[in-house]
Amino acid sequence: MPCERYMLRTCLLIVLAFAGCHLPVAWRGPVLTTAAAPVAASPAGAAPAAAPAGTKLSPPQSLRPCCAFGTGLKVAVDTLPVPWFQVDNVVEAGALGTHTYDNGLGVNDRTGSEHNGLVYTCRGGFIDLAHVRDYADWTVYLAWEIDRHAASGGVIVLPPEAGERFLVIQPLPASRLTRANRRATVIDLARYAAFNLSVWHELASGSGWASFQMFPETASTFSPEDLYSNVLGTRIAADILLDNQADGEAAFNAAMTERLPAALAQLGAIAKEGTDAVLTGIDGQWWDSSQRLPSERLVLVRNYAFAPPLRPWLVPWTIVQRWCPRGGAPTRLPLPTRFGGEPMDRFLQLFVSTDETITIELPHPESRWLSQRDFPVLVDRVRRLLAEKGLRDHP
Repeated sequence: MPCERYMLRTCLLIVLAFAGCHLPVAWRGPVLTTAAAPVAASPAGAAPAAAPAGTKLSPPQSLRPCCAFGTGLKVAVDTLPVPWFQVDNVVEAGALGTHTYDNGLGVNDRTGSEHNGLVYTCRGGFIDLAHVRDYADWTVYLAWEIDRHAASGGVIVLPPEAGERFLVIQPLPASRLTRANRRATVIDLARYAAFNLSVWHELASGSGWASFQMFPETASTFSPEDLYSNVLGTRIAADILLDNQADGEAAFNAAMTERLPAALAQLGAIAKEGTDAVLTGIDGQWWDSSQRLPSERLVLVRNYAFAPPLRPWLVPWTIVQRWCPRGGAPTRLPLPTRFGGEPMDRFLQLFVSTDETITIELPHPESRWLSQRDFPVLVDRVRRLLAEKGLRDHP
């Protein structure tokens, strides 16, 4: 995107955001510039950058096209069934292949070795591996970008999704940029930002937007495993960053390839045949195998709980006891939302100038702009919209 196109808009947003302004009812938007704020010198005793110098990554351009909830899924194009074609979304937890950064459409995976799909875990429920990988990628990218702007503040212009997206960062307090605090601070902000991007994706796909407009994505909006999988991805990426294993794409890919199976094992991943059996056991309750993609009636229950800690939905023990004989309490995944007593959105906010694909009622009359502070209202509107179509918000 050329910087000139957004210069005046970015300046306006920076002024408003840094002044602590929230979206007024008739405000027409915090429109931005892509001009990067100058990087100020770090305070005395500041830590090295959270992302190693020289490891700047390009922002992920698209999400991995996987994985609708269910197994052996049938497909229709418009109203025409596609015969003899099924989508097998289940994978073996111990055979996940090699991670490739920004592999949204498979174009960067030269070996074709990423294996994405659903895995059931005894303590984390269903895990969508594409979601885990997507938001691990985003977390590592954002850690680099946030670190660049940590002292001076600035704007990160993101690839569009249902509109133009911008992250606005205020200068962080000097106490957060000390050698003891800087790395953890930047990584926490990156996780927070990546998760907000993931919530926006669910909201957008539930509000009319789709990667391909001929193939609606309502079938997978707020699927039972989506948000938990996203937080898991940010957590794995945080561990990689903390251990200095993200010095470039190759290092990050290697670390992700090693750590993803280990994370699934900690959650009690079961065999592929077990995941298939569990999905079959909840057919008609959580999903409907008689429906064809992209029917919004494919997934019968939706999980809108995005406030941390994220709690997984576990399938009743009567269905999973063969695969999870010891049962197990759900593993809750925390997500940083505060620095001490201050909310993180004081220092970082996501803004979206929504495009015409978003047809749901927006929170601010006469404006197509919104921020992450509007998410509770928007989630409730998507919930009510899908409830009117008979889709539940609990198992």
